[in-house]
Amino acid sequence: DLVTCKSLDNRAGLYVMIEAFRALGDHECEVVAVASVQEEVGLRGARVATQRVRPRIGLAIDITLANDGPGAKPHERITRLGEGAAVKVYDTSAIVPAALVDHLVELGRDRGIPTQLEVMARGGTDTRELGLSGDGAAAGCVSIPTRYVHQVVEACHPDDLDACVALVAAFCETAQALVEG
Repeated sequence: DLVTCKSLDNRAGLYVMIEAFRALGDHECEVVAVASVQEEVGLRGARVATQRVRPRIGLAIDITLANDGPGAKPHERITRLGEGAAVKVYDTSAIVPAALVDHLVELGRDRGIPTQLEVMARGGTDTRELGLSGDGAAAGCVSIPTRYVHQVVEACHPDDLDACVALVAAFCETAQALVEG
């Protein structure tokens, strides 16, 4: 019941971004999507993109560790497959503003989109550059729980992909309220 292939890291994120734009309903703010490069070697693409776009609010889309396979210790589990979109709270490159975390969790609850919180003790995403580059933006991240990250074959759950699509679309539809608030 899982989606498996090489290079889900980035492919899954692109899928979520494209499908979220297809699902996007009425919204008041300008929404810009960027597929960046070189995240793993210094967040270079995100830095260039945020310098050009200068967002007031931003949402990265990436994968995150599930670490929920057989034999995994409970304290090693960051997220679990099949339990919904992961809302980043913290990683070593970004602390997501509480208002943004709360907004994403509330969107999930209000729209019936399953979510789980993500706290990473190491690693980072383009969220950092969204928050620091250009004029600086309130920056968050919706992550796709994934097993076997950076291995030959990665795995994620189709329901989590659907939840991420729905949450990103909902965020884009409601982001204007955060910009004004």
